[in-house]
Amino acid sequence: MKQKIRPKAISLLPHDMKQWQYGYNSVDKARPYINEIVKIYLDTYHKDDIRKLNELLDEQVDISKELYGEGSNYKQYKKTKLDDLKKRMGNAVLTEMREFAKMEREDNYFAGSRRKLRKRRLDLDRIRRQRRLQHERIRSEKELLDH
Repeated sequence: MKQKIRPKAISLLPHDMKQWQYGYNSVDKARPYINEIVKIYLDTYHKDDIRKLNELLDEQVDISKELYGEGSNYKQYKKTKLDDLKKRMGNAVLTEMREFAKMEREDNYFAGSRRKLRKRRLDLDRIRRQRRLQHERIRSEKELLDH
C-alpha cells in the first residue's frame, strides 16, 4: 500500500526539493499522503510504543492539571507532543522520499544520457562511413586519371 502512496505524494510535492519540509505550505497537497505513510509505519512497527507514549502523555496531562489548575492550557500538552512527533516523522518520510526521487531523477538522466551517447556514436559512425566512401571515390578517380 505504501508503494502506491509514495508516488502520489511525490507527484504532489514541489519540484524544488529544498521545499520538502513537513511544515512548509508548499507540502500542503502531499501532507495527507505523508501522514498516511507515517500512520502505516507507526502502526506496523511501533504500535506498542505509541500506546505507551499515549499513556505517558495522559499521565503528564493529569500532572499538569494538578499543578496548574483547570484554567491552564494543560490539555494542549499531549496534542503538542503528538503534533511534534508527526512533524518529525513527516520530515523523516520526506527525507527518504527525497533520496528516492533523487535516485529516480538520476536514473532518468543517465538513461537520457545513454540515448544521447548512442545517437552520437551512430552519427560518428555515419560520418566515418561517408568519409571512407568519399576517400575511396577520390582514390578510384585518381587511379582512373593515372591510367
